[in-house]
Amino acid sequence: TIEFVTRAAEAIDEAAGGRYGLGGPRVSTPTDSEAEGLLTAALPALRGALLADADGVVLEVDRSPEAVAFASAARTPEVSQVGAPCPDHLINTRHKPLVVEWEPGSDGASGLRDAFRRGVEQYAAWYRDYYERNVSDESRPFARDPAGPRVVIVPGLGIVTSGADARRARVTRDLYHRAIAVEDAADALGGFSSLSEAEAFAIEYWPLERFKLAQAPPAGELAGRVALVTGGASGIGRAAARRLAELGAQVAVADLNADGAAGVAGEIAARHGHRRSLAVEMDVTDEEAVDDVFRRIVLAYGGLDVLVCSAGIATSAPVTETTLEDWERSYAVLARGYFLSAR
Repeated sequence: TIEFVTRAAEAIDEAAGGRYGLGGPRVSTPTDSEAEGLLTAALPALRGALLADADGVVLEVDRSPEAVAFASAARTPEVSQVGAPCPDHLINTRHKPLVVEWEPGSDGASGLRDAFRRGVEQYAAWYRDYYERNVSDESRPFARDPAGPRVVIVPGLGIVTSGADARRARVTRDLYHRAIAVEDAADALGGFSSLSEAEAFAIEYWPLERFKLAQAPPAGELAGRVALVTGGASGIGRAAARRLAELGAQVAVADLNADGAAGVAGEIAARHGHRRSLAVEMDVTDEEAVDDVFRRIVLAYGGLDVLVCSAGIATSAPVTETTLEDWERSYAVLARGYFLSAR
């Protein structure tokens, strides 16, 4: 389905003369470094708002040129609300996304955090009403999904998708990326239309699909949660990372030994799925390095729930033979390193 929709969208866009951007930009787009700073500061607020109605949530940021152009276009707030371009997408993307009411340069990161919280609250209220308006005796036995948006359009910055785990957040991103091409090309050719609200709900809560989903194995205790393990390349840290992954968490494996961290992360990904792990080189004694690791985790998953401080070293010598250099190194790793990570 994805391949078919992509090829069709490309053909339509080519026939339309490659007109892209739904009427041109309406907001300025920050530089990559500025965008990363804004997202690092604000994504935990978005994820926190989504967690108010969900057991676990993982985010994925799409800052591809297509996503940024769509998020920043003049007609996106109108066209994106028409509905999904493909019925199969509804299970993952919902009938419509959230378009955040925020512009780059207006209120900065604090304004974006507030806009995320306000937007999720308003969207959740709409979704609960949407559910009650359309639910039937046939679909009511199946529980309502979490009410937060699956797709969040952020002017100037791109698109953020959410899912119960990293895999589903990635699937939603891929599907909505195709939706961008379809909606843009259809609008260029004279207008985009979709299913009615009632038709969309009937697909989203199709009993046969819901029954199938209900047969899936139960989620792990930490499904949709994000964990960081320092010193994760070996020993206790490696065992903790493996166990957290078994419980369903997305695990960032951090270690000064970058190759070792990559090995453990690769093992987790091979066993539990793509994007379930992230390898990061980390010197826990370096303040900037610690900050950078947390930034990378936020940009990869949207936030952090679990921290396991396991980085450590051990020296073996009588106190009279312990050098000041040995002492300072032990203090840096076992005291400063734990302080910086916990802070």
